[in-house]
Amino acid sequence: MPFLKSCVVQNGGEVLSNSRIRCCVLVATLGRSDKLLKRAIPSIQCQSVKPEAVVIVCDGKRFDPEICAKIKNLLPNIPVFFLTNTRAVGVAGAWNSGLLFLRENINAEYVALLDDDDSWDNNHLYLNLTSAQKNDSNVIVSGLRIVKDGVPVERDIITSLNESDFLVGNPGWQGSNTFISVELLFLVGDFREGLASLNDRDLAIRVIRHPQCKISYTGSWSATWYLTTNGNQLSSFRNSNKISGLRSFWEIYREDMSGTIQRNFFSRAEKLFGVPKQEITTYDK
Repeated sequence: MPFLKSCVVQNGGEVLSNSRIRCCVLVATLGRSDKLLKRAIPSIQCQSVKPEAVVIVCDGKRFDPEICAKIKNLLPNIPVFFLTNTRAVGVAGAWNSGLLFLRENINAEYVALLDDDDSWDNNHLYLNLTSAQKNDSNVIVSGLRIVKDGVPVERDIITSLNESDFLVGNPGWQGSNTFISVELLFLVGDFREGLASLNDRDLAIRVIRHPQCKISYTGSWSATWYLTTNGNQLSSFRNSNKISGLRSFWEIYREDMSGTIQRNFFSRAEKLFGVPKQEITTYDK
């Protein structure tokens, strides 16, 4: 893996090598400027290792010029690009629009994803870059905390991953702790557009299956997912996009699921989202 010359960056007494990896940050948003300015942008602003560029893709209305100016002022000396999703409506299309822009315009080896309403600790990029360089890995997974309806949820930090984890559920690698090679994303076909939800699980399975995938783990909590069960978020009970995503995921991966995995998949869907097995497997297509 080639390393490009850059400046030395110091972090808590440790020094990242002179030859460090270039990474960009990709943010997908529904145009929620309040969320962006409250969590995502301050998280990027405080990083001890600055990204090569920040690409923000709006899945919906165009950005307000005043908001663009405010974001640029908060991220001085970092190129910031504002895009509108030109592909399929939804987060997968937004991410893919950003990835296409990165490949055509910015020479970055890695991309770090951040949802507009999530946050990073100030050492998030540093930890991921260090792990990538130390382990020559093209997927780096850090700890993603959960704050559910304002209350922290305890769970174990990820130290290993396999395909079956994602056929059943998600053990903790999703949007805001995704740090991955831009090339590997291209090789697996980027995000699957048309999938209304479960994009993280679908991508993880395809990445893990790829022969060039090499995963390393930072062993540290450095990202936070703010989960809200009220309203119209994907995590809400009986959210229509969640139901659609479960149906599509079942159609794609049903042949890969053992009997035990199928039972666990359906049990989890009903317990967490109120979607029974029959509603996933039997519906008007």
